Amino acid sequence: MNKTCNYHKMLEKSRKPLKKRPFDELETMLKKKKKELEKAQLEKKRAKKQASKGSLKNNINDEELALFYQAMAGVTPLEDRPEPEIKKVMAMSKNVPQDQEAVKQLKELVEGKAPIDVSHTPEYVWGAQSKEAKMLAKRLKKGDFAVQGYCDLHGMTVEVALEACDDFMAKALKEGRRCIAFIHGRGLSSPKEPVLKGMVTKWLKQGPYRRFVMAFSSAPSWDGGAGVTYVLLNRRPFKRKKKKETFWF
Repeated sequence: MNKTCNYHKMLEKSRKPLKKRPFDELETMLKKKKKELEKAQLEKKRAKKQASKGSLKNNINDEELALFYQAMAGVTPLEDRPEPEIKKVMAMSKNVPQDQEAVKQLKELVEGKAPIDVSHTPEYVWGAQSKEAKMLAKRLKKGDFAVQGYCDLHGMTVEVALEACDDFMAKALKEGRRCIAFIHGRGLSSPKEPVLKGMVTKWLKQGPYRRFVMAFSSAPSWDGGAGVTYVLLNRRPFKRKKKKETFWF
């Protein structure tokens, strides 16, 4: 009986709470460590600001520094400002329908991976003797016809360029060429409008060989673009059916 009582007393003593609990202070230690890290980061930021101010003072005299502080009066530092609603703006932009092909083409143009279509610029010129020849002008712009000769007018005056155009056209018709080109440049150095380019366009419409010109168009970007004019020739002179009919389209 005494043995049983002693056993129960020992059992009750063993159930008493431990005096040493090593993990009781763990939470307190973690909080303390966190505060120390935050304090260290804050001190690091302050030191960085002081260093930047010191370097600024070394490079700028007191008068310029005073003017700078006067101009910056009332400006809120960027890190203290509320975060912009970037996520909200991005979410709104996702709901806007986009033409993926158009976006791709625009990206290629910006990155310089795709040439600019000359017909989409104000420098583009074209003309056709008839409504049927409009399609030929579009094909000229795409470069569907093989150019059989180039007439380079760079550095010429208008008078000399006109003579060169006449000689070149006469030779092209005599040799039976169907597609030729005039290199006149874009006229970027001209005071107003491109001089040689305007002369070539006017000469094709009103010159002595205008009836042999079926269509003309600015060349594609890979062959000079707006600085070159392609011309498609007809073996026989073009005849107007009616006097009142427009000669060029």
